[in-house]
Formats: sequence, structure tokens, C-alpha cells
Amino acid sequence: MAVERAPYFNGSLLRHAPAGMLQLNGLEWRDNKPFRSSLRVVGKYETSKTAVVELADSNGHKYPMFVADLVKMLQNPNLGIGITEGAPLAFVGSWIVCRRGSAYGIRYAG
Repeated sequence: MAVERAPYFNGSLLRHAPAGMLQLNGLEWRDNKPFRSSLRVVGKYETSKTAVVELADSNGHKYPMFVADLVKMLQNPNLGIGITEGAPLAFVGSWIVCRRGSAYGIRYAG
């Protein structure tokens, strides 16, 4: 599903937008433009509808990614992978926010 704007809280992408008129200090709606970053897997969780991995950049900002999008990314022959001795595996590339139902996540954009 195409996304024009996405909710961020203190630099991290929110999985769900706040309900109604709820305003959080630090909530920001950003235009959805591809961004380049090196991201590493820092966790995973499951909901009643989907499984999600959590990625983070070097500043600690977190981005949810649907497992279905992770599988597509891993099948991409052009995927950039950063390997540094003694550091976690990192995925390097461009990312874009997507939606599945009401949930936000990122996907690999090249």
C-alpha cells in the first residue's frame, strides 16, 4: 500500500499511528521518501496477524519490517550486506516505508 506520510516518535518509525487526536511529545509525521542507511536486526515480535523484525540504525532509531518483506529482501541478488569483524550483520541500502493494513513497516528499496 502506498504511503505518503509516516509517523515517527523520537526518530523511530511507529508501527501504528496514534489513535484519534492523541498527540505525543516527539511525534512527527514525515513525508515518505526513500532513505539510505545501514540497518541491523535488533529484535523480533509477533502479533496476531504478522511477524515483524525490528531493525535499527547506528543512532538507535528503530524500524519495524514485516517478515514477508525481509524474505523478499534476502532473495534480492543486489542486496548490500555489511560485515565488520566483531560487529552485527548490517543490511546496507535504501529503504521506504510501507503499510500492511493499519501497520507501518519498512521495505528494502535498493
